[in-house]
Amino acid sequence: MIAFKLSYGLLEAEQTRIENERADARRWAEAATHDATEIVQALDEALALLNNAAVRYREASEEVRRLINQALFEKLYVRDDEVNDAEPIAWVRHIHNAAICQEGRKHNHGPFSGAVGFHKGQMVPEEGLEPPTRGL
Repeated sequence: MIAFKLSYGLLEAEQTRIENERADARRWAEAATHDATEIVQALDEALALLNNAAVRYREASEEVRRLINQALFEKLYVRDDEVNDAEPIAWVRHIHNAAICQEGRKHNHGPFSGAVGFHKGQMVPEEGLEPPTRGL
């Protein structure tokens, strides 16, 4: 009879421990789901910003523009209220370099060449600093 009472007490303690662990697991799952939802929302907002970055940047408040600038650039060189040059932050440089290498692979350049080939869209427009040459 004593052995049965001991076993019953041990069983009851184990059941309580399991119930507590299940409650902890539910709380952790709820917290993780909440965290994941926040992360997905932040990612969606970041992707929306990147989708049309210039428009979103212009529409953003001064505080948000400052945060964007701080997240993307080490330095911005401003003269007469115009940004003349910029030094991107390290992670932006790495992504840019990776994109250049990926673009180089599309044009059969080596992965480390950094070459991106000829891109007509990146050329200087006909009107610029030099005199027009059309029709010569």
